[in-house]
Amino acid sequence: MLPLRTSAPPPPCPAGERAVFQPRSATFQQEVGEDIRDVLEAALLQHSCLSRGDWLSVGHGGQSYDLKVCGLHPEAAVSVIDTGRAGG
Repeated sequence: MLPLRTSAPPPPCPAGERAVFQPRSATFQQEVGEDIRDVLEAALLQHSCLSRGDWLSVGHGGQSYDLKVCGLHPEAAVSVIDTGRAGG
């Protein structure tokens, strides 16, 4: 009989304050235009946390765009659920 391995759950990720994304397509910002914040926020609703190096698929206008998570604050992995950030 094999011993059961148990481990403590990982600590929760801190609330994200800022994220930097790099689109795979050079035309992403131009094609999304002024709606970029709304498009990104809608895409983040599909996730509970982000880690530096993750890739997100963002849909807009019938197109799908891939964005790499290049930077996060305050940690390299953050929660995007109920961060307490107000729009604006």
